[in-house]
Amino acid sequence: MSLATFCIIVGVYEIMIGIPLVVRPVMTLRWLENALKEDTLLRLICFFFLIIGVLVLSRGTTIGIDSAGLVRLLAWVTTIKCCFLCWWPQWAHEMNDWCWDKPKVMRFFGAFATALGVWLLKVSASIIG
Repeated sequence: MSLATFCIIVGVYEIMIGIPLVVRPVMTLRWLENALKEDTLLRLICFFFLIIGVLVLSRGTTIGIDSAGLVRLLAWVTTIKCCFLCWWPQWAHEMNDWCWDKPKVMRFFGAFATALGVWLLKVSASIIG
């Protein structure tokens, strides 16, 4: 899979999760909490991102400080995190237990996810041409 395709997929996903966290964190947290209760759904989503992370890394694993290197670093992080979450989905519950009741923290994460998504879409446009 090309870096540009990975950037588009992950960028759209990050924006899709980030904007609702910024605008309505409590409602989004309820939705995410219900989604994370379903281990099968969580494993399916993580398996999808595990596959696209591995497909990106199959074309090159070099990490650098340029945008392509940073995207590969994100692919590494995505692959490792999703591999663990596919096997141990209860870690998602443990990771999120400390921030479920803190809307300000979730707004910060939402703003960060949105910014990351916009950056990834910008990187994909620069990689494509």
